[in-house]
Amino acid sequence: MPFRIVLTAPATELSLYNNNPLMAFSAAFSRPPLLGHRLLRRLLYQPVPRKGVRVAFATYGLRKLEAKLIEAGFDPSELAIVHPDDLEEAVSSETRILGVSSNDPLGAGFVSTTYAAMCGFGEPMTAYEFRYLMQRVADLRRRYHFTVVVGGAGSWQLLRYPNPYRKHIDCIVLGEGEGVIADLFSSILRGERPPPIIEAPPAPVEEIPAIQNPALWGGVQITRGCGRGCQFCSPTQQLRRDFPLERILQEVEVNIRGGSSMILVITDDVFLYHCYPGFSPNRDALLKLFSRIASVPGVRHIQICHSSLPPVLLDRKLVAELCELLIPYSPARLGGHPILLTEIGIETGSTRLIRKYMLGKPKPFPPEKWPDVVEEALRIMNDHDWCPVATILIGLPGETEEDAIATLELIDRISDLRVSLIPVLFVPEANCALRDATQMQLAALSDEQLEVFAACWRQNIRLWGPQFLCGGGLFRSVFRFALPYIIHMLYYIKHRRLYGSRIKRTLREIADAVRAVRCVASVRT
Repeated sequence: MPFRIVLTAPATELSLYNNNPLMAFSAAFSRPPLLGHRLLRRLLYQPVPRKGVRVAFATYGLRKLEAKLIEAGFDPSELAIVHPDDLEEAVSSETRILGVSSNDPLGAGFVSTTYAAMCGFGEPMTAYEFRYLMQRVADLRRRYHFTVVVGGAGSWQLLRYPNPYRKHIDCIVLGEGEGVIADLFSSILRGERPPPIIEAPPAPVEEIPAIQNPALWGGVQITRGCGRGCQFCSPTQQLRRDFPLERILQEVEVNIRGGSSMILVITDDVFLYHCYPGFSPNRDALLKLFSRIASVPGVRHIQICHSSLPPVLLDRKLVAELCELLIPYSPARLGGHPILLTEIGIETGSTRLIRKYMLGKPKPFPPEKWPDVVEEALRIMNDHDWCPVATILIGLPGETEEDAIATLELIDRISDLRVSLIPVLFVPEANCALRDATQMQLAALSDEQLEVFAACWRQNIRLWGPQFLCGGGLFRSVFRFALPYIIHMLYYIKHRRLYGSRIKRTLREIADAVRAVRCVASVRT
């Protein structure tokens, strides 16, 4: 069936990743050599199920735009969100608009910049699939002459970096699309030519409709924006908004009716939900929120996207009460025990960098207390089975040897805890305060910064190695044996030429950590 409006996204963004949202970050790694397009789809990011040509589950952002268009009076029968593989079936001479959403079109985000370089095989899978998608879009555009509109969290990359896609794009939307998409699409349908770039302001809550069809992993948004003001981060620059409870529950029910049993709670920090001044968490509002979500028939799993550390110290009882409420709904296990996973930002152990670039991160505590806040909050979270996944940011502008050593000291302080540490290189995103700063490259890291990278992965391998490298028969045994040698081969095949000999020690330490994994029944500390 042909549609007047078709929305899509790269294949890496239209997959459930075996119903594990954290595995979606794997698409930021380099495309493995010798794996063709079909094999990548089969092994790494299987396409979402379809209902006819439409996807059964779409990105939360696309579902919001779909809902906004329907609210504005667009005919739902003439609108479809489709997988890139189905574009030829969905697009025809009747198609007037093809909208593309992408979080990382050129592979220039924090994770893709870091791990595509670390893998050394070339472009990340996010960029590979965006290129594949845009080749199809370009071919269909030449045939049917529709208007191409591109947006999403990564649309800034298409303006900042040279790329071959701009000539196939009529309009790039920066910012939140809900406030502009209805007027933009209406003008295109009237035959008007869209502006090449639209900078969309934050949309008021009343202009952001509830989704009408299920999102990936049962996504529902409880807050948008942060307000802490970290200069390297985009969400912290956004206006913070809370969504009404009844609208949140409406989206939960939409997801459950659509076939999801998981609810992914989308927020830049769960403790911001109706928080009090000074970022003090609102215990009553949070407990009511999650009690109501858990009470919806059909909800089996609840996963929180992001949290922060200072509120843990402001209301220690809240962490325990949320654990008691949510642990029966947790999809995650560590050492055979249920845990609560959530992403947090540690970023650095340097109080100088905290004061310079992240003054709001430790609030209401002073920057000088940041290492203590991190350690104490993580210990409280661990005591109640919260096992965060934390980012460590390497290469902020002006980072010194002393700053990196301070981060190493903090990593050592928390090395006995159940916390995963994901080191990422600094990237000056176009919509953050440090947009004009110099991007950090893997080859430019100092010895101390490379040691930060190695220390993070030693921690991760210690924590998760027994679960992922042990058991499961012959394959895991062979993989555990072969992985250190594969890491060494990467150095001699790629890294020595690309980054020089200094990175050899980093790779050797990671390989040694793999060899040190002991296959025991539990890794609970």
